[in-house]
Amino acid sequence: MKIVFFSNFLNHHQVAVADELYKLTEGKYRFIETMPIPEALKKSGYPDFSFKPYIIKAYKNGYEYQLAEKLARESNVAIFGWIGLEHFEKIRARTKKIAFQCNERWLKRGLINFLSPNFQKWLWNYYLNLRNSPFYMLCASAYASSDLHSFAAYNNRCYKWGYFLQTEDIDIQKILLNKQKQPFSIIWVGRFLNWKHPEIPIKMSKILHNKGYEFTLNMYGSGKLLKKTKHMINKEGLSNIISLRGNLPNKDLLLEMQEHHILLVTSDRNEGWGAVINEAMNNGCTVVGAKAIGSIPYLIKDKKNGCIFRDMQSLIHSVEYLINHRELCEEYARKAYSTIRDFWGPQVAANNFLKLIECLTNGQETTITEGPCSKATPFI
Repeated sequence: MKIVFFSNFLNHHQVAVADELYKLTEGKYRFIETMPIPEALKKSGYPDFSFKPYIIKAYKNGYEYQLAEKLARESNVAIFGWIGLEHFEKIRARTKKIAFQCNERWLKRGLINFLSPNFQKWLWNYYLNLRNSPFYMLCASAYASSDLHSFAAYNNRCYKWGYFLQTEDIDIQKILLNKQKQPFSIIWVGRFLNWKHPEIPIKMSKILHNKGYEFTLNMYGSGKLLKKTKHMINKEGLSNIISLRGNLPNKDLLLEMQEHHILLVTSDRNEGWGAVINEAMNNGCTVVGAKAIGSIPYLIKDKKNGCIFRDMQSLIHSVEYLINHRELCEEYARKAYSTIRDFWGPQVAANNFLKLIECLTNGQETTITEGPCSKATPFI
């Protein structure tokens, strides 16, 4: 089976699934890059996967561009995972062959996103060219299907998807045993931006500290709110509890997650997915995450493999409960590890995708009931 994926360039959220699909199709998978990685990203350490054997650089020359057009027409399945791919999507739509778009949620800022030129272009392309072709949606956010439902797009044709980082084998029992001996610790990882809300962990820490709880909070990352965050920590008298640790290479951050009991994720609805959640779950760190984050309703079952909070009160309740019941915090971490390994790893996603294609080819609904390629229904 020939599968082609169109996007801007291959990134670390996609490469693990791409590798698996290349294996499963016995080398018949191709990834079309429509632009080079910006130099600014390269200088910041962004990984360059252009050496992968399945990469075709449509931006490079006329031959590779025409090859991309040919693959849009002739491949058994095509996936479109970026904006600005209308030319290739129109080619695909005319073939009446199975195709997918892959998107996070469109309405991150609410109805104001309807005014976005990119959204308007996408919507017109859908209604004029894709709606009456066998196009389906891979929802890289639990809220994507609800957004699509609000403008009557992809009704009953949405399937769960996401970002799939390479899963690593760890000694989960050893990691959890080591943490039993350590003081309770919380980690926060992200850019210091408004929609990541780095102020929330500080407010939480102040309340828990006043209640007499003993813990530490380490915050990793950089950004325009870093200075303001540092000032807030000092103003609240929390410098002995909260540490700003700066940036770390990803491999070192994963080790830090293995040392901490909780990963706190405080982003609002602008967080399309939140790959740090996958990483924490795969490294024995219990996630306490905001409900509005795109991956949370897919990955976290509240009070079973992590905790979901909706406001400051529910956040305080969740963290307080985990501090008081460390054995449950450990159990959530163990179940979260199994969730990623058994349902949300790249190998599972690739295999499920092939099963979904088989079902759709035979005119059937997906037989997958949980994880990637299970049905994504809107929250109505």
